[in-house]
Amino acid sequence: MITYREAVREALREALDRDDRTFLMGEDVGAYGGCFGVSRGLLEEYGPNRIRDTPLSESAFVGAGIGAALGGMLAGDLTSDGTPSECRNLRRRLDNWGRIGRDLLLCRGNHDRPRVGADWQAGPRLAGTAHHDCWGAHFLPRQRLFSYDLDGLRVIGLDTTDLDGSGGRIDAEQMSRLRALLRDEPDQPTLIFGHHPVTRESATGNLGGPGFVLNRRDASIVHQLYGRSPGVFLHHSGHTHRNRRTRPDTPIPVEFLEVASIKEYPAGYSLLRLYEGGYMVTFQTTRTAAARRWSARTRTQLFGLQSRYSLGSLADRNHVVRRDLSGIERIPRSRKASHAARRFRHRVSPSAAQR
Repeated sequence: MITYREAVREALREALDRDDRTFLMGEDVGAYGGCFGVSRGLLEEYGPNRIRDTPLSESAFVGAGIGAALGGMLAGDLTSDGTPSECRNLRRRLDNWGRIGRDLLLCRGNHDRPRVGADWQAGPRLAGTAHHDCWGAHFLPRQRLFSYDLDGLRVIGLDTTDLDGSGGRIDAEQMSRLRALLRDEPDQPTLIFGHHPVTRESATGNLGGPGFVLNRRDASIVHQLYGRSPGVFLHHSGHTHRNRRTRPDTPIPVEFLEVASIKEYPAGYSLLRLYEGGYMVTFQTTRTAAARRWSARTRTQLFGLQSRYSLGSLADRNHVVRRDLSGIERIPRSRKASHAARRFRHRVSPSAAQR
């Protein structure tokens, strides 16, 4: 026979043992041992990385929990040339990190696009073309959108890659799907990401020039859709290998954020924390000695201008945006079932990304 306190502690211990990514956070759950001593001894057993005391701010650690549950978003260019071996090895590595669609969300970049040639013939051939889509065999087919719901936070991933070239586009079918999603629930807090930047400011300010970003026609439609969808608050992209916030082309309350590459200087990633009253972005650099050495070496690219171009300003890398995100909450069971059914309809195969 055990007490309620002991039963709760054993349940916590069981959850921590079952998945080493699980952690406990709250007010005085660590050194103090929690309310009525419920978590006493867990700090010594699992360490401070998994038993975390938090400030007296419920909205802060609720936001941290949502952010931790979201996991990683990878905005494309995860292979060099999209070959069968690269895509296969990438899928194996990502599966070791977590489950795609739960722990990791990713979209295709222009390096991952379908190609022509003997090196890609093992991948599915696109109808009416000579291109083979090796990425699509392990993730999603070309120009396929996914929508993922995390307790009220909707995350939409776009495939913005052109069939040939480094520029961006959104085909009619994918644009129609995006339009329908935003029309059906325009007020739901929504984060959207894709490989190519969207704004005119990005088109004129990146090293690749205007043809390096999403084409103007599709960018204009995206702005119109966001303008009619108050819940959209952030559009994240990669491709330009820099940290940069750019102004929207029209007066809409959406942040357009480019994040630098992790493979070269400044070699890092952005951490997004969500709160009821807004969100915070902080840029984190890699920590291992080898990564730091490579970051220092690549800093001299672009005739020594790499650091000025890629690092961005302090405000580009780290900032707070006030926004009502109180709609991010636990979804009622009946509504959650409908969302699950909708996600299931868009799966391409049991081994494909759950989008």
